[in-house]
Amino acid sequence: MNERPDELFDETRLRRALRLEASERPPRLDVAALAVLSGEQDPAARAVGGRAMVAAAVAGGVLLAFAAVGVARAPALLAVGLDEAIALVARAAVPADGALALAQEPTVPIALLAAVVFAAAYELVQRRERVRVANAS
Repeated sequence: MNERPDELFDETRLRRALRLEASERPPRLDVAALAVLSGEQDPAARAVGGRAMVAAAVAGGVLLAFAAVGVARAPALLAVGLDEAIALVARAAVPADGALALAQEPTVPIALLAAVVFAAAYELVQRRERVRVANAS
């Protein structure tokens, strides 16, 4: 075998190990045998199967009815949802109006800009003083 150190397993060895022998293969699906086996069920098993089939049909009918009601009610539900979304935006817009009106005043942006400039200058002066004190020590 030609094994390279970077491979964890040799590919040919893995392929050979994964091949199924003739005795290991699963049996073929025989439809005729399944039909004979299903006809040999006892009456109790058939009754249980029939009841399960009826229960599945009833559950499917109920699900279909709920889906039909949901489709019929969808426009009303969408209208209610849109109404609530518009009301939420309107409730948020009332307080935001005051803040936006204040921000539109010409003195507010100028005052904010001046505050940022003064804060930056103050920090710069404080940093230089700390450097002078550290060098003096």
